[in-house]
Amino acid sequence: MYYDNQATTPIEAIHNHCALCTDPGSVLRNDKEIRLCRYEACPLFPYRLGRLPKNQKKLPKLLLTPLRACRTFCLEECQACGPNKVNEVRNCQGDTWVVAPCPLFRFRFGRNPNISAATRQKQRVALEKKRKEGKI
Repeated sequence: MYYDNQATTPIEAIHNHCALCTDPGSVLRNDKEIRLCRYEACPLFPYRLGRLPKNQKKLPKLLLTPLRACRTFCLEECQACGPNKVNEVRNCQGDTWVVAPCPLFRFRFGRNPNISAATRQKQRVALEKKRKEGKI
């Protein structure tokens, strides 16, 4: 499978990022190398294979969502960020990688750019309704 910088979901972007991280010289995604990654401290680690973890119910509740994992990576792990990380992430151009544009660029704020503001507002209202009903 080929590397794609225009990932449409955060999980695809994470998988593409991990492909570049484990084998930066290749245009082909090497899933074997990604699977062998042992950097468990990375916020992207649970999603590196391009899917939700199989044992998600057994994982700690503190596990970040894929979007939050992208944001956390940009703030904590990205080598392009210096002491004022929030402003540097905000001003990031997504071109800090030598081999390709950063696949996480579109998701660096912890929001999915594919979801409109109207849809996001509907989700907030539905979540608030569930909280009031005690379902969450």
